[in-house]
Amino acid sequence: MKSFFFDLVRNFFEIVHGPFLFDCLNIIIGAFNVEMWRRKNSKLAFLWNCQKFEEFEVDLPEYTKIKKQRDKMKPHSKLTTIFYANEVTIKSLVSFIVFLGMVSIILH
Repeated sequence: MKSFFFDLVRNFFEIVHGPFLFDCLNIIIGAFNVEMWRRKNSKLAFLWNCQKFEEFEVDLPEYTKIKKQRDKMKPHSKLTTIFYANEVTIKSLVSFIVFLGMVSIILH
């Protein structure tokens, strides 16, 4: 009896509806976890009175040192100038290309 129900459920999820239902379940659980995380963070920020602390927080000395070194560094070539001017765009593009590569690996 136990194996009949197990086989019935397994066949139902493996053949037709498995990947779709699994994806929907993951999306719902992920959205729920993100919302619960945001609620918890908001509650703790209110209780600890640290809302918008990014505006008032002083940069660490290590960060300011790296920032000053980077500002002093003179670009030696046109490529470094382009990289520093469009650093966020380049990093986002590389991340997107890696993401597409991972998706293509999964789909094949």
